[in-house]
Amino acid sequence: MPLPKSYGVERGWSVQNKPLFEDTTPDPFAIPAVTEAGLNQPVTSAAVVVTGTNVPAPLKVTNALVSIDGGPFGAGPPVVQPGAQIRLQRQSSPAPSTPVTAVLEVGPVAAIWTITTAAEAAYTPSLDFSDPRNSQFAPVFNRNP
Repeated sequence: MPLPKSYGVERGWSVQNKPLFEDTTPDPFAIPAVTEAGLNQPVTSAAVVVTGTNVPAPLKVTNALVSIDGGPFGAGPPVVQPGAQIRLQRQSSPAPSTPVTAVLEVGPVAAIWTITTAAEAAYTPSLDFSDPRNSQFAPVFNRNP
């Protein structure tokens, strides 16, 4: 039922739903750490979904690439929409048992993501008994004639 002109609704006007206040502060979030990562490999984080905002919020990523809603990894946009799904990607360390970090900031809320590489595998030397340098370690079998 159309409203009478006395309500201020005339032909050509539209009603827009706007929030009563703009909230760019998301609910707190965390990014699960990655352990036992391979050396010098790209690692992708679990997804973080932006909740608690009702307008686009400022986005800042340090030491990582970012993907929004399954898009390609890159520098990322300056703002992120409410409900957006964010993933980070970063190269792991080339050294064993070494952490590297990245920071995701949405509005005033931040989370640190840590990737730790696997420990160095224990070295188990193997001897090649066909190599004369290792002959002293070779088992000796005597044949009685």
